[in-house]
Amino acid sequence: MTTDIPVSDGSHAEAEEHRKHRTTADANTAAARTPPAMLRSLAFLVSPPDGTGTVVVPHAFGGVSLFARSLIGRLPRSAALLTLQAHGLSGGAPDTSLPAMAARYVDELDAAGPPRPTVALGFCMGYGIALAMASRAPERFAALVLIDPGPDEPSGDDNVAAFAFDQIPEQHRPPWPMFRAADRATRLAWLAEVFRRKGVGEDAAARIVHGMYRVWEANAGCAPLRDPDVVPEGTRVVVVTEDEAGLRDRLRWTRPVRVEPMRPRRGPRFTDLDLDTVSRVVGDLVT
Repeated sequence: MTTDIPVSDGSHAEAEEHRKHRTTADANTAAARTPPAMLRSLAFLVSPPDGTGTVVVPHAFGGVSLFARSLIGRLPRSAALLTLQAHGLSGGAPDTSLPAMAARYVDELDAAGPPRPTVALGFCMGYGIALAMASRAPERFAALVLIDPGPDEPSGDDNVAAFAFDQIPEQHRPPWPMFRAADRATRLAWLAEVFRRKGVGEDAAARIVHGMYRVWEANAGCAPLRDPDVVPEGTRVVVVTEDEAGLRDRLRWTRPVRVEPMRPRRGPRFTDLDLDTVSRVVGDLVT
């Protein structure tokens, strides 16, 4: 899986190229605006005055969703685009379970009142958050779009350690046997250093890594693909995947699911995804 964490190397070139073609009025409409003070996690990236629908993008591991920014300029101009960041990055204690995150984010959506229909778009850890939000408030979400849901694996220390290890760039990784044998505090310190290198402040890095790690310990990363009732009745679900055969082999949901194939990604970053397919699917659902 790919982690969405702040970067400073201009990785949003594709999104920026699309924005160049917008008119000045469109650019002003797309400008980010600060949400009310009580909304600690929710931020508008695009807020058209005549909005006819909303795309909500929960964060991935790390607490922020830069993936959402790659969609600016790709969605219908009448679609509002919101992103969610983990509460720990807003200064509060991080939530340490998917249900706790879902409760907070649904409450903030209700307070903000963005235009409906609402489509939740989940990638990486955001896939589990999107499902948890829809399970809590199925009446709010017209559809879920889930990008390449990860493998449905049992919880366990080795599984969590392997995921955490994958978040560390190769040039900064300790040897795997050392990381695997390390205690929880040492693993968290390694991960926090990764986030600091990417521009997250020291205190925020420590808070968010602690919270995200606990979520993975408690939930094995994502809502299970093999739970037949995890998808709320009546909620439309579209899964966009590079591996349609593998997905169908793992999927045991009783609710109807539409599967959309996408091109294999060109590299490990979220901007290497087939954003054309993702944008088309989301755009059709939100308008």
